[in-house]
Amino acid sequence: MILLSTTISPGLRVALFYVFNLFVGRAGLRRALPWTLARQRELPPELLDEWTGPWTRRRLLRGWDHFGPRHLRRLRNQSTAIRRPTLLVWGLNDRVFPVTHARVIQQLLPGTALATIPRCGHWATVDAPEEVAAEVRRFCGSHRARVWNAEARLVRRAHDGDADRVQAKT
Repeated sequence: MILLSTTISPGLRVALFYVFNLFVGRAGLRRALPWTLARQRELPPELLDEWTGPWTRRRLLRGWDHFGPRHLRRLRNQSTAIRRPTLLVWGLNDRVFPVTHARVIQQLLPGTALATIPRCGHWATVDAPEEVAAEVRRFCGSHRARVWNAEARLVRRAHDGDADRVQAKT
């Protein structure tokens, strides 16, 4: 599993984002999003439309947002059941969710790898696409052999189970 700069911790920072969004709305959010980047300052209008589309005042007031405190608490409780290799990719200059949020996730998911990218803001895939891709390739490469071995064991077990059933029928 790969996670990019997020949070599972309700708190003052998330509450301030809510208040900001309620007062400035989607138009203000469109103007603020470039501030979340560390390397480039312009975002294509289509991307801004896609990112700001879900952030409506009505949705925020009803608590439907994925950063709503109720949702974040539920997500935090459910995350402890994750038993998959996980990579967190974080920009060191993330002004939205500083790297301390990654450390909280690391504590909840033992064995989680953290890749921090220098001179990178909140939208790592926009700010540093090559570095993100390199970290993902490195992570997937380090887990590929383990996954293939596990799949081979499952296939062998399934095959052995089929052979046992055939013998039992005869």
